[in-house]
Amino acid sequence: MADEEPIYSRIKQGIVQLGSTDSQETRRIRTDDDGRLLVNVETGTIISSESSVVPLATNGVQNVTDGTLTTIVTYTAGADKKISKISVSGTDYAKFQLFLNTVLIETKRSGPERSLDFIFDNPLALASGDVLDVKVTHYAPSVLADFESTVYGY
Repeated sequence: MADEEPIYSRIKQGIVQLGSTDSQETRRIRTDDDGRLLVNVETGTIISSESSVVPLATNGVQNVTDGTLTTIVTYTAGADKKISKISVSGTDYAKFQLFLNTVLIETKRSGPERSLDFIFDNPLALASGDVLDVKVTHYAPSVLADFESTVYGY
């Protein structure tokens, strides 16, 4: 932030406050007598991308036979999108796989819980026209299982 104004002040005996400020945010770094850092972030009205995360696609499939790779949900980006999380669940333990434009990008297995999330700390970027598939395979012999998935992003 180019218009930040540095801050330095002694606020109590033994405590020094350092930081910077601009029109929207003040960041302060403090240390106590033992040298421990204390951090206080004060934020004004800043809207982050995380606040606009919405479900982009959701679907469920029923009666999935064992050993069969099955698509739960397909999301085609109509514009550039960021995927922050994909939730999956089912009535049986399973292997869940994510495919981007038919290329396998990640695999997770459920258990002991039957629900799990793919969390993207650095959101997965989709360009307009990219296709994301969430697929499942379960291995319980002679069991017909149900699975659900929701893709979240902005």
